[in-house]
This record gives sequence, C-alpha cells and structure tokens, in this order.
Amino acid sequence: MEGKTLKPQNNTQPSSEVSTWALIDEGKFEEAELRGNQELKEIIAKLGGENFVEVARVHQALGQVYLVLSKFDESIESYTQALKIYTKVLSENSQEVAKVHNEIGVAYDYKGDKELALKHMKKSLEMLTKILGSDSEELFYPNLALANFYNKISKYAEAIEVGNAALKLGLKYLPADHPEMIGCYSSLALSYQ
Repeated sequence: MEGKTLKPQNNTQPSSEVSTWALIDEGKFEEAELRGNQELKEIIAKLGGENFVEVARVHQALGQVYLVLSKFDESIESYTQALKIYTKVLSENSQEVAKVHNEIGVAYDYKGDKELALKHMKKSLEMLTKILGSDSEELFYPNLALANFYNKISKYAEAIEVGNAALKLGLKYLPADHPEMIGCYSSLALSYQ
C-alpha cells in the first residue's frame, strides 16, 4: 500500500541512528550521503514502497548533500525524485513541490545551466505566491534569491522588479537593521548599475 503516511515534519528518523538531516546540519556530507542511501532503503522497506513523504524528504536531503559535494547531476536526480513523489502524494500545488523546484533551480545554476535554473526558480516563486499570497512574509527570501539570480545573469529589469517585491516584504516584516535588508538593498543597487 502506498500513500501519504505521516504529517510532514522537518526531519525523518526511521531508526535510532543519526538521520541524514542531522549529519547535514553537522556539515558531515560524506557521512550524510552514505546514511541517506541507507535511510532510503530502510524507509522504503518499512513503508512498502517509494510514494511516501518520508522517502521524498530523504531524496531532498540527498539532493542537498550532492549539491554541497559538487555532484550536480546526482543532486538534480535526487531533487527530481523528491519532486515526483511530493507531486504524486501531496499535491502539484504544495509548498514542498514549490520549494523543491527552487532547489532544482539552484542545482542547475551550480551545474551551469542558467536557463533551467531560471525556469525552476521562477516556477517556485510563482507557486509560492499562489499558495501563500503575494504579501506573505515567507516570500521575502525567494524574491531576494531570484533578484540575485537575475543580477547574476544580467537581467536587470527583472532583478529590479523582483528585488522591489523583496524590499516591500522586508520593510513590512523585518526590522530595519536586519542583515538580510542590507542584502536586499545591495541587490537592488547592483540592478541599477
């Protein structure tokens, strides 16, 4: 039987061993790679299939591990597996799906494929905006990240538009002296050069 199972959580710990996410938090990426692959096998065996949120979370963790280890194809493959499972088990329009699109975009950016990176990052922001509403505090960072990416690929008009959306949210939800506000102002300044 395949399906959702447990409510989404930040970490999945199928056994008493240290989880993949805990190893990532500790910066032990080679160990996290080994543990993640072991965790996948354990969870799939325990749940009797792959189409479970817990399996998607481990694929997502492995995507992050592979990204840090500069294994970009493996990162994209792991994130894509997480995306497929989240889409099937939760909804095509869930926050988890939107977040994984952004992670795939980052992996494509590191791989050097700016076109696919932009496609996934834009899709992520569009989905999050639809899910959360354009005035959500949670959109500050995705807007800022996309503005920075637009600057990186010299699309300054787009960077200004998205950067202004981040600025508006930051001014509303963050203290004026918050370090991320400096990044927001810097991003906008770069866009206007």
